[in-house]
Amino acid sequence: TPTPEIYPLSLHDALPIFMAARCGEPSDYRRASAHILAHNPLGGVCGSVCPDSLCMARCSRRGFDAAVNIPAVQAAIVRKARQLGVLPRFEPLPATGQRVAVVGAGPAGLGAASGLAKAGHTVHVFDRAREPGGMARPIPRHRLEPEVLASDLAWLLGLGGVRLGPGEPVALPRDLLARGFAAVIVAAGLSEPVQLDVP
Repeated sequence: TPTPEIYPLSLHDALPIFMAARCGEPSDYRRASAHILAHNPLGGVCGSVCPDSLCMARCSRRGFDAAVNIPAVQAAIVRKARQLGVLPRFEPLPATGQRVAVVGAGPAGLGAASGLAKAGHTVHVFDRAREPGGMARPIPRHRLEPEVLASDLAWLLGLGGVRLGPGEPVALPRDLLARGFAAVIVAAGLSEPVQLDVP
């Protein structure tokens, strides 16, 4: 698949995304999902669980009638592109020969791994949990179907250059530098849910 043209996300970039949702051709879904996934490798997850207080709060349609349900549109585009088998593949930049460690396989760590891999680095993602996804995993099924997370993870790993190390805790991230990693990103996130002081 040819590398899709990717531009920095702006108000104008929303137009081809919404046009693809309206036109519905496979090539439209490929291009729209490329815009989404280029900026957010967990685009399906984000579209499913993103609150309406973020992007929808800045939607210009609010001044006319109601904000466009941007998260739902994003989730629908990524889902349809997956069903049609047209999820984009990005050509990485030439390999840099650099190995980078990411500690934490939650959304932040996976996002970092995606960007590093697309830049040509080899990335090893460490996490003490047995499965990647971090705090996206305990989200209830009625808000996030497990298949959506699994699909986003499969797409990210399909980029190449990313190796997941589930069940590999890291006591001291700086020790990874001595193991030959050029850099270490710590994206440990929230390891335990916040407990309410309610009987």
